[in-house]
Amino acid sequence: MTRTRNIAGACAIAALIALIICWLGCIYPAAWSPDSQKVVFPVFGKQGIEALVMTDLSCEPIREVARVEPKKAALSAAAWSPDGKWIAYFKFEPNTEPGQPEPPKMGRAKRLLSSLILQDAASGKEQCILKSEARRADDAREANAAYGPQWLSDSKGLAIRSTSEQAHGLLVLDLSGKVQREIPLEGKLPLRTASLSPDGLYVAYLGQPPEEAEEQAGVYLYDVREKKALRVAAFALPDQVELWPPPAWSPDSRSLYFATQEKLDEGGKVGLVKCHTIKTAKTRTVWEKPKAKVYRISVSAGTGLLAVDYADEVHDSLAIDVVSPVSGEATPVHFGGDEQPALSTAISPDGKWVAFCPSVQREVWLPAIVSSDSGALNFFVADPETKKYIPGIVRERLKGALRAAGAEEQLKAAGEGLSQMPPEEAVKKALEILDRIAGEQKAAIFREAIAYHKVALCIKVMEAEPPEVALKLSDAAAAQLEEFLKAYPVHPLAPELKEKLNQALAEKPEEAEAQPVQAE
Repeated sequence: MTRTRNIAGACAIAALIALIICWLGCIYPAAWSPDSQKVVFPVFGKQGIEALVMTDLSCEPIREVARVEPKKAALSAAAWSPDGKWIAYFKFEPNTEPGQPEPPKMGRAKRLLSSLILQDAASGKEQCILKSEARRADDAREANAAYGPQWLSDSKGLAIRSTSEQAHGLLVLDLSGKVQREIPLEGKLPLRTASLSPDGLYVAYLGQPPEEAEEQAGVYLYDVREKKALRVAAFALPDQVELWPPPAWSPDSRSLYFATQEKLDEGGKVGLVKCHTIKTAKTRTVWEKPKAKVYRISVSAGTGLLAVDYADEVHDSLAIDVVSPVSGEATPVHFGGDEQPALSTAISPDGKWVAFCPSVQREVWLPAIVSSDSGALNFFVADPETKKYIPGIVRERLKGALRAAGAEEQLKAAGEGLSQMPPEEAVKKALEILDRIAGEQKAAIFREAIAYHKVALCIKVMEAEPPEVALKLSDAAAAQLEEFLKAYPVHPLAPELKEKLNQALAEKPEEAEAQPVQAE
């Protein structure tokens, strides 16, 4: 029985991870340069974004795009123009209340001044092209903060949410800040869900009709020229519709992607991403996952690939898939644990990279870039204190991948048979099972997770067994570690694996000649 527990304990990962979705967390998307070589990440503080930082693909900092003093101002997400010349963002500052000598702090301000900033991407020189005032809790102001301004495909204009109490809708501005077009929308529509097509001809949004209306809620398409709205998909919306991901447009404005959930016959719901073709008015499913909820859809401006950010109840993980809308093939690139949704997810224009901000603790996020094949992962460390969180993020990432690959389930199923074998034979058999699963996987993240778990399994069993048994297992453990280091020489978890193996080797009988693993 003891051996059964040892093997099962080494093979299994905690079965349930509580998904912290009660607080919206990190909405603000990262912004890619059109050549996919640079990205502008949000750096968060307690009152929102405190800085915007530009990095390269290895997450090495290039320069600060903007920074404000904590608690006295905040920034929106950035938006990089399609021609690569401009970076646009909002700056929010508390407005002076009547009778007060100076503005209150951000957390207490009832009204905020919004400044739309246009910055030269090459030189960093910037200018304010528009100023406005709004209530802190105003839906349009919050939408501007969460998603930033939106560029038109010709880079000659950008759209923002109107914060005027007399006009509910979108404003299209030229580069001097002059209003070129007003797009009024239905008064109760949460502007957080509104998305203007790149060609500026349509606005997609999530609509909840009045109680007396017979129409169902769902996705609506507003024709800017005809000034008419048409429902393109009907489904039940959550009570807080503004927390549902806004529809996302294809680069050519011909297709619209949106998320929904449908009930399963066996209970629960299936998470879906659907594509609505504007010309044919037909809708098809491009991604689905049982018992999943989608939190963000990002579309590659150059390739049309999707990055889908979702919560996976089946495998108790938050995850990101890169999806081909043509074939429907989905490649997992990240798994998270008991963190908040990484809603900064943005896929690069060339479709080769995904920028996101995994959570390390409440109100702390660590910007990262992962390759679309999931084989490369880099972190941007703005504060040296946050570097210590990287191993934990990677550990949860690999645990989630192990579950999703089915390795945990298969090892558990083999647990009774393994418990009847001598420890060294049981470990050998478990490694064979893992090797077989690795050979069946296409995504690099699964092979990485299994390679890591093979080492961890050997060490775990060594720690649990008597010294004379651990001695017999040491060669297998050392061989697995050597194989792991050969494949992943600078892996964030390599140091802890070396340390654990050395500790297990130190428990050998005195007559054994244990050779500790040298840390690089």
